[in-house]
Amino acid sequence: MNHDVQAAPLVALRRILSHQHLRFAVLIGILAWLVDWVSKSWALTTLAQRPRELGDALLLGVAHNDALAFSSFQSIPVESVLSLRLTCIVVLALLAVRFATESRRLACAFALLLAGGLGNVADLVLRDGAVIDFIGVRPFLFAEPDLAVVFNLADVWIKVGIILAFPLIRRAAQRTQEASDAFERRLQLRLR
Repeated sequence: MNHDVQAAPLVALRRILSHQHLRFAVLIGILAWLVDWVSKSWALTTLAQRPRELGDALLLGVAHNDALAFSSFQSIPVESVLSLRLTCIVVLALLAVRFATESRRLACAFALLLAGGLGNVADLVLRDGAVIDFIGVRPFLFAEPDLAVVFNLADVWIKVGIILAFPLIRRAAQRTQEASDAFERRLQLRLR
């Protein structure tokens, strides 16, 4: 094997450990992933046989989701779900390498996004091919008892990560819009 290929992971690790925002992101990511894993393990041992209602809107019980978010695309195979989730994690990791060094906020955003994604992938791989959801919230108090949004802490980490990354998302959207406008202007000039 080429010496440069063997050294690449060490170079990447040194880069991560040498940057304060990246060190922070690694710490947050590991902590968030562990909290998610422990909470799902707790749910499996405590709530699997005895679901609990906390008030009118909060339900705690175990649900197995072998599809995507909110049980969407249930007809696709688990292998495809896993492939899609892993692809998203790789893309997030590449974006994190590029943008997480900009600020502590973005470092935290990418750490939470990756921890949430890896938490749900770990369920698919290590917990019988399904993500463990255990927090149910009835969005409307008058709704049927079965009508609840069910999620886990990994899902919460992902939502918080998106909120923290919003300035970056907005900046990217603005750049995309500017590029689209410039392309349209060039196209209009050519068509004249």
